[in-house]
Amino acid sequence: MVAAVKNPNVTPAFSRRRALGLLSLATAAAGLGRAPRAGAANDPSAPSPAATPGRNPGWYRFTVGNLRLTVLNDGHYAFQPVQPFWAPEGSPEEVKATLERNFLPSDRLKVSFNALLVDNGKEVLLCDSGCGKLLAPTTGRLRASLAEAGYAPDDVTAVFLSHAHVDHFGGLLAAEGTPVFANAKHLVSQPELEFWMGPHPDLSKANLDDATRASFVTGAQRMFSTLGKRFEPIPEGASLIDGVTTVAAPGHTPGHRMVQVGSGPDRLLHTVDLAHNQALMFEHPDWTMAADTDPGLARETRLAVLNAAATERTRLLGYHLPFPALGHVRKREEGFEWVPEPWGEGV
Repeated sequence: MVAAVKNPNVTPAFSRRRALGLLSLATAAAGLGRAPRAGAANDPSAPSPAATPGRNPGWYRFTVGNLRLTVLNDGHYAFQPVQPFWAPEGSPEEVKATLERNFLPSDRLKVSFNALLVDNGKEVLLCDSGCGKLLAPTTGRLRASLAEAGYAPDDVTAVFLSHAHVDHFGGLLAAEGTPVFANAKHLVSQPELEFWMGPHPDLSKANLDDATRASFVTGAQRMFSTLGKRFEPIPEGASLIDGVTTVAAPGHTPGHRMVQVGSGPDRLLHTVDLAHNQALMFEHPDWTMAADTDPGLARETRLAVLNAAATERTRLLGYHLPFPALGHVRKREEGFEWVPEPWGEGV
């Protein structure tokens, strides 16, 4: 997701040398060891691990009916400057005013990376894998967060890749190129796999330079090729595990999928990359971002989903919203408002 765009003032993508340097940190991550499923970190009565200064707590647990869910924080990244990667449709004055109205700095945009773990008692599903060590020193926390929450990679029985951007697939492979979640089946939507592994993935509408477009394609193809037959393409609305299905949300990528979690009357919609920021894309749902494969379709999808979620008072989770990224959306006279859910006492 982090990449250079058609503007010399935008912070460029991390160099290959820096990315390779970050891979050395994966050795430490690999030594986290296996955390017991029934250990203290998984005990509802045990206190959450203390937060390390300068970062969010690593995990947040809640329930949807009989399902046990955990948000796993992979870290954050600050884009500076904000435009043109974000909200190219807005004037600098409009973007600045929107951020300041929401008590956010106007010279940078901080996004979080929040993966979702769903445990139905028989199966453990991980929705996306974070950035791994491929993005920035402020990311790549998912393996540690998973351990703090009382799980080990071998506990994960299924991994769902919502779409093939590096901040979602970066944690699938260890530094040596082996699968991190060795016991898990790997799932991705059929259109997403066909798009990236096709002969000519079309990123012409994305507001990225040619080199960055090429890096998106190369990265996705290398990941899919390395994991090979582990990936199973699934149709729209497919069941991932009992209680969890997919929902089509095209535009950000052709096969971008949201995740619907349900148990009894309780529901949660994990919107993934439907809206990346609680100010810009809720107040102005027509504003897009540079990595959208089809900005126009991404805009239409966002408007439709937010309208429905506001009307139906749907509980939402967002991959890039501030940790723990749970809340609701409310209609405004123009646009929408993100309403964060108060932190609960856990389960």
